[in-house]
Amino acid sequence: MKEPMIVARQLTRIVPNGQATLTILHEIDLTVSAGETVGIVGASGSGKSTLLALLAGLDLPSAGSVSVDGVDLASLDEDARAALRLGRIGFVFQSFQLLPAMTALENVMLPLELQADVSARDIEQRARQWLQKVGLGERLSHLARDLSGGEQQRVALARAFVIEPQILFADEPTGNLDPATGAEIIDLLFTLNREQSTTLLIVTHDESVAARCARVIRLSAGRIV
Repeated sequence: MKEPMIVARQLTRIVPNGQATLTILHEIDLTVSAGETVGIVGASGSGKSTLLALLAGLDLPSAGSVSVDGVDLASLDEDARAALRLGRIGFVFQSFQLLPAMTALENVMLPLELQADVSARDIEQRARQWLQKVGLGERLSHLARDLSGGEQQRVALARAFVIEPQILFADEPTGNLDPATGAEIIDLLFTLNREQSTTLLIVTHDESVAARCARVIRLSAGRIV
């Protein structure tokens, strides 16, 4: 059996809601093995994106714990959590999260430039290779804002995989795309993920996308059902 990559225990998130509080997640227990693909589904407001943010250390739980590759996120300060994400975790968002005034190549180079142990030559070479792999070898110098939605998400995939992450978090990666383009992006995402043997957690409203994962987790009102 593969070692666990992510372990969440009694994970709870409570936020202020006027004069009261709102519990978004209720005591979630979850273990994800290295290399596993997990789809997270549920109605809008069920806590899917909140769960992803907590597992990635982008947000902190109100109670409970998360460990990533054996590291308890609560033992790290904000800078240390960011450093852990930089070397081990890739992200793909619904809204692409590219820097619009930078080229496709510059966007993909960015996470590598934040790593001290990668040379300038290797940074550009690796970014070029990944853009070619996602079918954008002819669009390297185009500004992100001038690319179509599908092209922007391809750049986002290249940026996520260029660091060779152990874990990839994808939050509604086709939410801003038309069905045909979304299907192409999902095919590409799963192909790249399989080639890299990355642990994948994908939040999606599309049951057919979730069904491509080895396991599906369904949330309802902040609980796994």
